[in-house]
Amino acid sequence: MTHSVPSDWAVRPVRDLVSYVASGPSPTCEERNIHGDREWGLLKTTAVTWDGWEPRAHKLLPREYWGNHGLEVRTQDVVVTKAGPRHRVGVVAHVDRSPARLIVSGKMVLLRPDPKRVVPKVLAGLLSLPAPQRYLDERTTGMAESQVNFANGALLSCPLAVPALREQQRIAEMLDTLDERILWQSRVVEKLKLRQAGLVEKLLAEVIAVESRLGSHLAHSPRNGYSPKETDEWTGVQALGLGCLTTTGFSPRQLKHVPRQAGRNAAALLSEGDLLMSRANTRDLVGLAGIYRDVGTPCIYPDLIMRLTPKPDCRAKFLELALRSANVRRQIQAISQGTSESMVKINGASVQGLLVRIPEPREQDRIVAVVDALRQEIRHHEEERHKASLLKRGVMEDLLTGRRRVS
Repeated sequence: MTHSVPSDWAVRPVRDLVSYVASGPSPTCEERNIHGDREWGLLKTTAVTWDGWEPRAHKLLPREYWGNHGLEVRTQDVVVTKAGPRHRVGVVAHVDRSPARLIVSGKMVLLRPDPKRVVPKVLAGLLSLPAPQRYLDERTTGMAESQVNFANGALLSCPLAVPALREQQRIAEMLDTLDERILWQSRVVEKLKLRQAGLVEKLLAEVIAVESRLGSHLAHSPRNGYSPKETDEWTGVQALGLGCLTTTGFSPRQLKHVPRQAGRNAAALLSEGDLLMSRANTRDLVGLAGIYRDVGTPCIYPDLIMRLTPKPDCRAKFLELALRSANVRRQIQAISQGTSESMVKINGASVQGLLVRIPEPREQDRIVAVVDALRQEIRHHEEERHKASLLKRGVMEDLLTGRRRVS
């Protein structure tokens, strides 16, 4: 590593650049965000992403863990994931904002940079470079790729080539400019998504149709998928995780490797345009619907997801909108059953009893077209945000490896 370091840079282990290090507990929590000014929350690993810091990804801590200020995340901290699926371990985020009373879990490490030695944003960037990422990956252990971890000591011993503080500050200023572009696109996306949600509710409220059971619009009963044992190796066949069904529809963000020849794979094989619904999750998330989009390889859906097959006069895209409406979401939460808020279930029979209003096909197509136009605009800004993120990563790597110097 040292042969490529500029002569005026110093190689230091992470422990020499921070004033405080902490990892927290991992208790069973209620799956909701904190409310008011007394509750405390536990950050999820999804708060730490390569696209930035997302403090909304947290859950309510049991009361006995409240008040632990030593584990509380502050603005300008750096957080690194240390346990989980291999591709989610070693993810780094600079804390650019943080509500009060959120603590780190046992699956992450909180680093508090020493301002006399390193600029927080620069520390996060240095840890994101290929060499430190390889260093951490080589020190990660676990019986399966789906659950690996590294010790805090491995992170603290990781060597980093660090510029002088003045150069760090100039680098941070350049990265701030790129971050502003990314933030602007993110704000546009958020506004458009809010506009989309309001538009969908308005269009559905204006539908002129008799309320009827969902089952009367399905070609057959909802069918559960199949969950073979996950494998570490690539087999050419993947399975969806529950995380692929989100509050805004389908997103292929949680795919698992499964055996190519396994039991009921064929019956659970997905096709472009299939309508899916989760049948188990937290009460807030159970019953989320989404339309499957091809992921490039054969893919099956798991036992905790149902496939709904609409009759020809009921459009899958329209039904997806109806199932995500506030009215139907309330019905789904009412029929969900379970002894814990962190895991409730619904079944095919109860789903068929949901009350929906389905207009004639031409009206369904009109509503879908209006919503699709807005979705396209959202997709455009998401792509622009992604391009800005890629640009930032390229510039950051040039600046933090010394390939490009700033005065």
